[in-house]
Amino acid sequence: MSLFKRGNVWWIDVAANGRRLRQSAETSDRAAAKELHDQLKATLWRQKHLNEAPPRSLDEAAEKWLAENAEARALRDYEYHLKWWCERAAGLELRELTRAWVAEQLDGLLVRKGKSMRPASAGTKNNYLVTLRSVLNTAKDEWEWIDSVPSFRTYGEGKRATQRMCIATPEQAKALVNAVPDFLQAPIAFAFMTGLRKGNVFGLKWSQVDLPRSVAWVTPDETKAGNLIVVPLNSQARAIIESQPRVEGEERVFPVSIPCTHSWRRYVARAGLPAGFRFHDIRHTFASWHAMAGTERKTLQDLGGWQSNQMVDRYVHLPSAHLVTAAERLSVNLN
Repeated sequence: MSLFKRGNVWWIDVAANGRRLRQSAETSDRAAAKELHDQLKATLWRQKHLNEAPPRSLDEAAEKWLAENAEARALRDYEYHLKWWCERAAGLELRELTRAWVAEQLDGLLVRKGKSMRPASAGTKNNYLVTLRSVLNTAKDEWEWIDSVPSFRTYGEGKRATQRMCIATPEQAKALVNAVPDFLQAPIAFAFMTGLRKGNVFGLKWSQVDLPRSVAWVTPDETKAGNLIVVPLNSQARAIIESQPRVEGEERVFPVSIPCTHSWRRYVARAGLPAGFRFHDIRHTFASWHAMAGTERKTLQDLGGWQSNQMVDRYVHLPSAHLVTAAERLSVNLN
């Protein structure tokens, strides 16, 4: 039957043109349920015979988009973001997700800080927004489910991020290396010498290191931008790797746990660095040190991996001598 009852509530089950709508009428009044049933059936008829686009929900779009991006490194974040969005978009069509509606939802976004819930930062709001925008753009450009995507307002993360960015002096860098436990000193120093992100430092494998050629590399599937990063090793970075014992069955060069936020803050305070100094600021420090040392911009882009796959890829087999020379300029900073 296309109209049936579960408990005291009427349910609707109609199908046409390969689509099936099965939903609660949310009423115990049969006449009201029948009216909704007829409306849904008429909608399906118009879609079939008048070529009207069927209404699509964010639930449908999220499920399809997540399936197509199942191999993404940030899949867990995407799932978390979209669960939050879908809860708030229940009963709405994709085309009803307006700029104003999205802004209203993000204004109420709360995140857990310790034992309490607090308003989300601009960066967190932007992360949620980027995920939603990706789903909607795919629904428009690839699936043709909607005709347009609103121009969403990006929150002022950039200005605040610039203000909180910290650059360590060589003396502060040395203090930080000395402030962390012994097992963390090598990876932290290596980060200062190479500018690699935290995950790439602690995830570096022996198979990604070629000491005879003074080079290491990070494969595209392990980088934020999905590009190959070639890492010329200066004498300090090389010495750090050479000092690491090879453990049978262990692939990583630095087989230790990444410091948690609480521990990191304690190390930063112990080293006398500003309270907001993050591990990622080591990468900013790396770039700043090179700039102050006179490293040419194009060379710095190559050293930091801020490049396209095509331009970086040719260095993995035979790294250019000028990169190793440039990398050597930082070798004295932790001596």
